[in-house]
Amino acid sequence: MKQRFHFIKTLFIVLMVASFMITGCKSKEKIPKEVKAAEKAEAAEQKQAELEYKNAVKHHHKIQSPQTKKEMKEMKKRQKKLNKVHRRSLWDRLFNPGCKPKK
Repeated sequence: MKQRFHFIKTLFIVLMVASFMITGCKSKEKIPKEVKAAEKAEAAEQKQAELEYKNAVKHHHKIQSPQTKKEMKEMKKRQKKLNKVHRRSLWDRLFNPGCKPKK
């Protein structure tokens, strides 16, 4: 029993040391200020573009005629019913995510 515990303890220590050696310490790695500033600017631009897109979509829906809005709602309901046939079962979607449905 003592030998087994000693073996497990030694194996654990060896694995820990190996994992530290392989991964290394990333806290010492410094990112230049220019890179941080560029990433921040890119994120701000992306956020602005997303906001503009959402506003454009809202405006598009706002200018539609009431008849068009009604037809879009009806079409959405019909599409939901039509696509139900092509949908895979919950079990299949959960346990076979890469599998495509048969046509």
